[in-house]
Amino acid sequence: MNTFMLEDKDIVCIGLPAWDGNYEKSTIKLMSQLAKRNRVLYVEYAYTYKDIFSTWFGKQQAPVGRVLGTSNRLRKISLPENSFIHILTPPPVLSVNHIKNPAKYKRLLFSNGRKIQRAVTQAMRKLNIKNPVMINAFNPFVGLPMLNQIGESATLYYCYDEISACTWTKNHGKLLEEEYISKVDGVIVSSDGLLQTKSLLTDNCYLVKNGVDFAHFNKAADLRNKNKTADITVGYIGSLDNRIDYDLVAHLAEQLTDVKFEFVGRIVEKSKVAKLDKLPNTKFWDSKRMEELPDFLKRFDAGIIPFLKNEQTAGIYPMKMNEYLAAGIPVISTDFASFSEFGSFISVTSGQDAFVQGVVENLCNDTPEKRKQRIALAQGNSWEKRGEQFGAAVASVLVKKGVMSEATHHAGIMV
Repeated sequence: MNTFMLEDKDIVCIGLPAWDGNYEKSTIKLMSQLAKRNRVLYVEYAYTYKDIFSTWFGKQQAPVGRVLGTSNRLRKISLPENSFIHILTPPPVLSVNHIKNPAKYKRLLFSNGRKIQRAVTQAMRKLNIKNPVMINAFNPFVGLPMLNQIGESATLYYCYDEISACTWTKNHGKLLEEEYISKVDGVIVSSDGLLQTKSLLTDNCYLVKNGVDFAHFNKAADLRNKNKTADITVGYIGSLDNRIDYDLVAHLAEQLTDVKFEFVGRIVEKSKVAKLDKLPNTKFWDSKRMEELPDFLKRFDAGIIPFLKNEQTAGIYPMKMNEYLAAGIPVISTDFASFSEFGSFISVTSGQDAFVQGVVENLCNDTPEKRKQRIALAQGNSWEKRGEQFGAAVASVLVKKGVMSEATHHAGIMV
């Protein structure tokens, strides 16, 4: 199959996450990679009036000046390798996810969409962007109202989570996404589970899995060799939210009392974490900046992914998988999804006792050679390589639509 490289294109990405923050975001990593060869306008999270009020009362941190337009909404951010990206902060919109009445919800949703569209059109005019490629990143709520409204040459939907299983989208997310997918030119998904479900909705579905900032997380391997303490430490990096099997974590800590368990990430399920925090061998850290993570990973003898097995997690390809491997440490996971590509490099377990056994075996049988092999595997899954694959998927859609001629440059892609 022919594959193509995406370059010299104008891209408008309607994102769900804000550009800034303390955790890795696949959309931002991929757009940063595309920006090396293309001009990218990233439209970040549309803050609501509720977000503004929460910030004024000290409960949240939203960039109120940019949202309200008292400071410039359009920024130019420098990226590595002498590249850059334009970031647009949209004006405030109404919070509508709680509205259950379909007609009222859609009317207000489209009102929000038109407001964001006007801001995007104004930014495109300033940047002299015409007929861009539209990439919508898990945001059909804005994508549907904006479809065919900015002169886009093609529209692609990037899906990195199972929308039907997200609590915040339970009222309308599934139907909106299905309608949106039926109207776009192509879909890119981040996991085997999502490829299976979204391929039922479109014949033009591509798989580009999450990557890793390899050089950054590989620092932990060098730091560990120089600074490893005598303590045996098993760790987790990522949000402590509704995906976590907290009963499993408790069982793990209670069974392995000589092992320290450290968790680093945004604490969402505060009451459940509070119970675990009472155990003598657990330690919880709130979310840390990317620059700080290697200093935590260097202490880990193994990394765990104790996810529940359900509809939501079936569509997840966790970024922490390759982050652990880049640090050289063994990975133990529940069997919430298929990870056959990793072979024996990841211990996939079913049941609490099997998970405990998986941790023990990996701690006892780790070797320098195994660490080198894990690192080599992670290096092949870098964001640079994922960016090439993502660009190839976009280019393939453009070629199929006839808005791009076949290129001579080749890149890896899976369909």
